[in-house]
Amino acid sequence: GLTTTGHTVQAMENVLNYGEIAVFPEALCTECPVNDYEEYNGCFDCPNDGITASTGSTLDQCQTLCVPGEGFTDGEGCAACEPGSFNNAEDLSPCELCAVDTFAAGSGATVCEACGANEGTGALTGQTVCLCAPGYTREGGVCVECAAGTFKGVFGDEACTACAADSISIAGATECSACASNSVTVGDDRTDCVCVAGYAFD
Repeated sequence: GLTTTGHTVQAMENVLNYGEIAVFPEALCTECPVNDYEEYNGCFDCPNDGITASTGSTLDQCQTLCVPGEGFTDGEGCAACEPGSFNNAEDLSPCELCAVDTFAAGSGATVCEACGANEGTGALTGQTVCLCAPGYTREGGVCVECAAGTFKGVFGDEACTACAADSISIAGATECSACASNSVTVGDDRTDCVCVAGYAFD
């Protein structure tokens, strides 16, 4: 024949009717342009305003544009973006992971939401939830400071941890500070250090 997949034959002279066969010594094979497909030695627009990813495509490679909230994957076509990702374009681009300190809880997101006050993703992308920042714990759906005498050093919604004996912290602490030499904590109080017998603070 006079065609190869994704190419059309253009003769320098003598245009044949369909079904005729001839050899053109000066024939040129050229790829069909982007958003066209090759059929019967000609290039045609993809149907339904479809597009192609490259030149030299065939009809089965024409793709209908993905709508916002969907992403394109080779071999699979358009599909809803997974939780933690988004796409706000009408094209054949893939879904993108949500950036640091943003999230998408459900599938089909067109935008990622920003984390709330005192929340974050801990430098991670593609998250479906935000967690309380270090020094904060979740109460009633919001992140509040760890109480004095407690701490939390990581992202998460778990409770703050009490400081160990002879160490103290202020509200919102990410770690506890050891009492100075010759001073200790008393009972369960982890907010203040007191001097041992025979010593006093300068």
